[in-house]
Amino acid sequence: MRKETKMYSLRLPEELKNKLDKVSKKLGKPKSVIIREAVTAFLDDMQDFSTAINALEELKDGDYNKASKKIDKLVKDIHEEASQEDISSDDFDFAVKALEELKDGDYNKASKKINKIVKDYKKK
Repeated sequence: MRKETKMYSLRLPEELKNKLDKVSKKLGKPKSVIIREAVTAFLDDMQDFSTAINALEELKDGDYNKASKKIDKLVKDIHEEASQEDISSDDFDFAVKALEELKDGDYNKASKKINKIVKDYKKK
């Protein structure tokens, strides 16, 4: 069964369009597939990020029970996504450990790990 799709039009800066053209040619994939995959990955990441932010806000507000449940769900979802996409969950372990330490109340360790994650992310 084919999924219902909708047509969208978008404008890209020439530099981004050229990158898309090169990747499409190199991978032998239509540009629409690459864009769809990129948008899907971005939205999935934003959903995970939003859940993590909500959990951190719950922690900040002192609702440790709610925060703990959100963190547990986020960690579970990250591991499930990694296994479904055949990605090593090791890629996520550092962030997961920081979340778990936050949940466990070890804010000093969690803070150090979060600072390292942010520093590493900014290097990319």
